[in-house]
Amino acid sequence: IFIPLDELVDKEKELARLEKERKACEKDIAMVEQKLSSQGFLEKAPQNVVEAERAKLEKHKERMEKIVESIAAFSK
Repeated sequence: IFIPLDELVDKEKELARLEKERKACEKDIAMVEQKLSSQGFLEKAPQNVVEAERAKLEKHKERMEKIVESIAAFSK
């Protein structure tokens, strides 16, 4: 069974929501990258905290990839 997505979802609203989510994700990535680029943070923070921040960065990047894929799918 094939149901056209256009009939179920307001394309413009979904694109706006995804764009808002993309911007929030960009901010999250920038904050974590800034923290990880700080030599002071890397020197003073316990190793488990640094690893947690690296894991957080990876999670945000994966989320960004999914958001970008969704935006591309809705833009077709």
